[in-house]
Amino acid sequence: MKFRARAVVGGVLLALCLALVIWMFLDGEVGNNLVGKANIVGGLAGVASLGVTVWITWPLVTGGRAAAPTDQQVAAALRYLAGNSLAYWQDQAKTRRITTPAPASVRWAWAGAEIAAHPGDVPSALLTDGTVTQIREKLYEAADSPARLVILAGAGAGKTTAMLLLLIDVLTNWSPDRADPVPVWITLGGWDPSVSDLPAWVTAKLTRDQPLLTPGLAGELVRDRRVALFLDGLDEMPTHLRGEALDAIDRGTVGMRVVLTSRDDEYVDAAVRHNHRLWNAAVIEMLPVGLEQARGFLLAQHVGEQRRRWQRLADSLTAQTVAGRTLVSPLALSLARDTYRDTDPAEMLDARAYPTPESLLQHLLERSLHQAYPEACEREHAMRWLSWIAANMGRDRDLLWWRIPGWEAPMLRWAALRVAAAGFAGLVVVSIAGPEDIVLAVPTLAWLAGFRFRPRSLTVIAGIAVSAGLGSWSVEQGLLMAAGFLSTIPLMWLTGVLATLLDRISWRLINRRRTAHSFDDEGLRAASATAANPIDIYRLSWRRAQITRLAHAVAVGLTVGVFVVLAVNPIIGLLWALGAGFLSWLLSALLRPQSMVARLRRVELCWCLAGLPVRIMPLLETALQRQVLRQAGGIYQFRHAALQDQLAGTPPDGEASTGAPLSAWSWMRRHP
Repeated sequence: MKFRARAVVGGVLLALCLALVIWMFLDGEVGNNLVGKANIVGGLAGVASLGVTVWITWPLVTGGRAAAPTDQQVAAALRYLAGNSLAYWQDQAKTRRITTPAPASVRWAWAGAEIAAHPGDVPSALLTDGTVTQIREKLYEAADSPARLVILAGAGAGKTTAMLLLLIDVLTNWSPDRADPVPVWITLGGWDPSVSDLPAWVTAKLTRDQPLLTPGLAGELVRDRRVALFLDGLDEMPTHLRGEALDAIDRGTVGMRVVLTSRDDEYVDAAVRHNHRLWNAAVIEMLPVGLEQARGFLLAQHVGEQRRRWQRLADSLTAQTVAGRTLVSPLALSLARDTYRDTDPAEMLDARAYPTPESLLQHLLERSLHQAYPEACEREHAMRWLSWIAANMGRDRDLLWWRIPGWEAPMLRWAALRVAAAGFAGLVVVSIAGPEDIVLAVPTLAWLAGFRFRPRSLTVIAGIAVSAGLGSWSVEQGLLMAAGFLSTIPLMWLTGVLATLLDRISWRLINRRRTAHSFDDEGLRAASATAANPIDIYRLSWRRAQITRLAHAVAVGLTVGVFVVLAVNPIIGLLWALGAGFLSWLLSALLRPQSMVARLRRVELCWCLAGLPVRIMPLLETALQRQVLRQAGGIYQFRHAALQDQLAGTPPDGEASTGAPLSAWSWMRRHP
């Protein structure tokens, strides 16, 4: 109601301003009468126009609070979230080869006394050891109070796999008739607890990964404890943030079910050395895979000659051999089975070639990359860019493609291009309208720019400074003495205001789907919607950027055209409308690449000019299809943290040792 009242009042004021401008131009000749009317209308229109802009568009800046969702909407959201998440993570489990051909049998045990409370101190009677398939019944659902579970393991030891299988198990047994919360998967990489609290972070991730959940509805689910948090990767956070993050998780999840994964050493550092804990939590450690279970996993579903080859390897696996000490983690087992699918796995028994478990694991990772990219040229290109991406990710395990433009070093080139484009646009505008019109347009344009940039106050200050500078120059040049200049005061102010309003209205229409609840009283509007993935976010960003840019150009063109028609004639007005619309579209594309896709395309252009052509999204999608990357909701991750670390630490495997690839690799290492 407040916004409607504000819009009505603003609309009336705007209509009055428009009427005054029309009245001013009723005389056909430019004479004393027109100058007198301009003097009367000028000040009123200028002040009123800026007031109208602020009055109407202020709610768009501050944002309004949506009505609280109803119980029916919450119930529909939970059904959507549970069903959508189950389908997505079952597909991910199959894609990651966790459930095909069969998961390795991984056991767990209660963690030691130095990092875990005694089982008797935790509410209810909990199992102190078992297999991964028993975690739901014996730990997650056994506690009297909402379960808190910490899963610890070394690199590649199966902690993420264990949590994924637990999540699928919980979702499979979830029923809307019970009050059980719906588990949601949240990666902790990139979270800074000093900037954003956990509920806000979870709400943002849910909104990004679940297309039909609005921020208001997602926030309601989190506040009402209707979701259980499966938090992956405490160890992936920066060292100085882990203790604070653990404390924030403990305080922010009171009354919620929480499952947390981390590497052992990183959790000990956060919980013991920094004296932060997740209280009343069951802390378990994943155990190495037993040799018998490893042999069974490697032999499963092989037939004929290939089974006989694997049998020879299995018979040679002992605790004394390098292969026997390496093939005791889910990571090494899955890599071995995948990369030696068509060749003799006995090669792994060569102790001279692979004297340590680390060297054998590195060999398996390299084989996985050769298998993903069998052609040398394609592999060279992919490894160069994936290595650069991995190096720039640092310890962050979440690959957010929209952050890649921020890694690009030679931004001065693009800054120079923007300055040149701005100068060209300025010359065009000055040659057409004269500098005095810019003086009057700057404050309104500064306000409009405030919607696009942050912080808004700095933009307004910059606009005032430019206005003052140009105004002083105009006075020195004696431009204010011209009677025709006075007539442009209300025209330029009102043009800027109307362009602003039309632009914001179009923006609201484009984003209307995200500002309303995605569920009606009877349930889902779009039950077929699936979880967002990185390429969908990319395409949606691109479409919205094009529509927004076109809407802005139409708004500016129509507004300028209407006033030129009133002031001159329809033919000239049409030409001005087309010219203003095209110029607005061009400037928006060149100087304000707001969309994530536009920024990515911009740095791809810079790379191409530097002799390093690449299309990032096709590169990442190909890596996803070939099991080099995986996806977790709307983000990519490297399939294994060990693979990311290996790519980040070394150049591509010998491919960049000669010629142009070496210079390209060196250039990219110098320009991260």
